[in-house]
Amino acid sequence: MNRRTISNVSCIEYPSNSKESFRIDVKIGKFIVKKRNLTNVKSYSLGTIWNILNPLIISLIYLFVFTVIKYNSEPGNLLIGIAMIRGLQQSLIYGANSNLDFTAGMQIERVRSRAIIISELLYVSHLSFQLSIGTVCVLLLLGSSYWAILAIPVFCILNCLTWYSIGRVLSPIVQRFPDFKKIVTYFGMLMFFGSTALYPLSLTTGIHRQFNLLNPFSYIVEPARAISFGSDSYLELIPIVGIILIPLIAIFMFYGLSTIDKQRWKWSTWN
Repeated sequence: MNRRTISNVSCIEYPSNSKESFRIDVKIGKFIVKKRNLTNVKSYSLGTIWNILNPLIISLIYLFVFTVIKYNSEPGNLLIGIAMIRGLQQSLIYGANSNLDFTAGMQIERVRSRAIIISELLYVSHLSFQLSIGTVCVLLLLGSSYWAILAIPVFCILNCLTWYSIGRVLSPIVQRFPDFKKIVTYFGMLMFFGSTALYPLSLTTGIHRQFNLLNPFSYIVEPARAISFGSDSYLELIPIVGIILIPLIAIFMFYGLSTIDKQRWKWSTWN
């Protein structure tokens, strides 16, 4: 029999069967993702297909615009940057604006926080994978390497999880100071032009270059371009910075997800 300890700062559960409890939480997490997706697309006839069509159409529009104005960038590399920056913006804002429903939309006494953590990871990964599908299709038409079929989904998921983790770390500030949400949104917009989304790292100079040498986005988008089109801008990256960023982002993710239960309890009407 499961045991639950409730105090004025936390709610901790002690399952009698850890393996079975984890299996149930995974199923609940998947159900939450399915329910959330159905809620988001229930008013559209094409349903979840729009999760694939939206980024594809918007990416093609950007690609057309920058091709028409003869922007100095390869179309394929430009498309990869646009797809990645959309994932950055969506995941950063989603993570920072997390306002979790304490029941996770399920009318039961309390959904275990672990199930919600699983649902968050599945939801972000699911959306980023859908974002990558349209991108891969266009990249193949533009003559990319077939390795892009595997590489682009992986890099899109890593990119979205990275910025979701950063957003989760910022979420307590947004909850306490709602105006900070605007700053996060503007930062996401600024990254469209300030990052290496529209041009390779090799074209940056000065402070702009130094910023992008420390920017996690560069360490995802440049390898993706290299695998897809053989771009050599990844050689400009600093290996030691990439090595430092990996555990740093992992810490952000662990900390951001570990605070979910505390946030739920703090902002719950039970407290």
